[in-house]
Amino acid sequence: MHRLCDAAYDTATHPYFASLGPGEHLLGMQGGQLVSHLMWVTRWLEPHGHTLLKTAYIELVATAPHAQRQGYASALLE
Repeated sequence: MHRLCDAAYDTATHPYFASLGPGEHLLGMQGGQLVSHLMWVTRWLEPHGHTLLKTAYIELVATAPHAQRQGYASALLE
């Protein structure tokens, strides 16, 4: 998963994963090979004068360079 994100972003993504904390990961596979990834992280919004709202941020959406522009990340987002 880290290698896929590193290749997609052309940088070391481990620090990003570490700073986000725990999250849920969705993996896109093609022929048994990992080609796409995203994760969502629970966040709480505190609008002024309202109760807390549980929400999520979508983070580290990545697709292997050879599989980009083929709809893998879009499928995960759907």
